[in-house]
Amino acid sequence: MDDKKVIKISLTTLLLLIFAIILLVAVIIVGIVIFEKNKDGKNSENTKEVLQNNQISNSSQNLIANETNNKTQNESKNKASNQTKNNTLNESESSGNSVQYIDKLVENKGYIYNAQYSPENIIDKNYLNSDGNTYNVSDIVVPYINMVSNDASKINTEVLELYNNLVKEFKICSENKNSYVKSNYQTYITSNIVSIFITIQRGEEQTATEEYLSYNFDLVSGTKLTYDQVYTIAGISNIDEDIKKNIDNLEDFDEYVIEEDRNHTKEEVEARNSEIQTCKDQIFNSYKLSVQNKKLVYFLNSNLKLNIAIDVVVPENNEKYVKVITIN
Repeated sequence: MDDKKVIKISLTTLLLLIFAIILLVAVIIVGIVIFEKNKDGKNSENTKEVLQNNQISNSSQNLIANETNNKTQNESKNKASNQTKNNTLNESESSGNSVQYIDKLVENKGYIYNAQYSPENIIDKNYLNSDGNTYNVSDIVVPYINMVSNDASKINTEVLELYNNLVKEFKICSENKNSYVKSNYQTYITSNIVSIFITIQRGEEQTATEEYLSYNFDLVSGTKLTYDQVYTIAGISNIDEDIKKNIDNLEDFDEYVIEEDRNHTKEEVEARNSEIQTCKDQIFNSYKLSVQNKKLVYFLNSNLKLNIAIDVVVPENNEKYVKVITIN
């Protein structure tokens, strides 16, 4: 009797235990389902956010890439534009209108470039001078004017003759080995104007001199510009008055000015001032003679300022030399 009771209790307990286990399993399963559902939802939101961020990032990268490409393209266009303007000068914008420049003889070169002349009858193309420097016939550099223009053709002939004469001088210098000669030039291109300024340098022992030449052209017509045309372009109306003012203001005379003191009498000061003024008058008269004889060296710099070469004379030893001044 007691044994059967024990067995009955064990079965009940077993049933309760099984029920509890089933309930626990059900709870766990429900919990897992809810957890996975929440996890999936969260991952979905995260995925959506990542996709959105990726889209934004890609859009930003595309925008940056487009801006970079546009900037590179613009810089390339600007560089090409500047190269075209500086090297070919085929067209220019003037008051909103396209200006056609004169044709070139050689299309792939600029309007002014180093002339490719061959020196004749030169055995020694370089030599060691007595001053310790080595000079080469290639130190003689002259310009070639690359325009389909009668004026340009005439100037090129003059420059070729100049080159041949300088080469002859070089040959003599190379034989004596106590002197030298060389040349170079500068080009100023502003608006429709090109100015060429040639410098010839000569030296012997302790002395050195410079000689200047200049040519000015209209890039539209290809014609050589006169002095009147050049100073008018520079905005000068009373040229003689401006030249005199610039001669009066030359610093070259500063060291010769004296003042009345215990070392200099009033008469000496007046005499020196008169001497200085005489020198200034000589400079101006020499300038006027150069204009009259059409020998004046003149050109426009990059600021469209008139530059001229004048023969400067100073007091005492009447020293004379050539100087280039800018007319302000």
